[in-house]
Amino acid sequence: MVRLMKADFYRLSQTTGIRITLLVVAALGVLSVFFETAITSGVNVDNDLFKETVWDLPHLMQNTVASSSILNYCFISVFVILIGFEFSLKTYKNSLTSGTSRLSFVFAKYVTELVVLILSTFLFFIIVLVSGIFKYGTAGVDLFSIFSEMLLSSVVMGLMVSVLFSLATLILILTQSSIMAAVFIVIYPLIVQIAQLITKSDVIKYFDLAGFTQKVGLNLVSMNESLPYLFVGVAIILLSLVGSSVVIKHKEL
Repeated sequence: MVRLMKADFYRLSQTTGIRITLLVVAALGVLSVFFETAITSGVNVDNDLFKETVWDLPHLMQNTVASSSILNYCFISVFVILIGFEFSLKTYKNSLTSGTSRLSFVFAKYVTELVVLILSTFLFFIIVLVSGIFKYGTAGVDLFSIFSEMLLSSVVMGLMVSVLFSLATLILILTQSSIMAAVFIVIYPLIVQIAQLITKSDVIKYFDLAGFTQKVGLNLVSMNESLPYLFVGVAIILLSLVGSSVVIKHKEL
């Protein structure tokens, strides 16, 4: 599994697509601070909450966590490079025929993806912080507290995006289509919104990944209230990984 992860990291480092993605992520961080803009999506966040948002350095991480759901779309390239190409070019068979188990293969892909998502999100926050320091200054600001918040937010956001990507991986393996998987990533928030409108069920909110991260950014959820979201997220990841390995097992090598 470690060998697969090393190969994936090396391939990413040599890919122009990931460099472009990181540049876009950095640009979004700068623009978010410069224009003091919150971009929202999801079914559980009231956009009116952003109208009274205070833009200064102490509130910067909170504001950008709440407005960073756009990163989901930037990270589609990570999904395509790490997983999409494997199945489009059928190169995943090389790993499986060399003795790697299906579950180990899928899990290695997921862990690599999660690490890249967390690091890329952390880069976004670093750019936001540096831009904020230039714009607002550091007078009376606890930078250590902000940095700690950045680390925690990067892990939470990376985990939530990885939930969506684990589902997309299952769809990719089922359909053998990177396009179908990418489209699913794009329309997932819409699917959740439609499900919410039709069912009127409170349970649907736990599948609203973007809405949850925005709520975290606005400090609208306590630790206890966050647990159901995290439980559902971890359950989706485990089921998707096991499901993906089962589907691969039934495919002809």
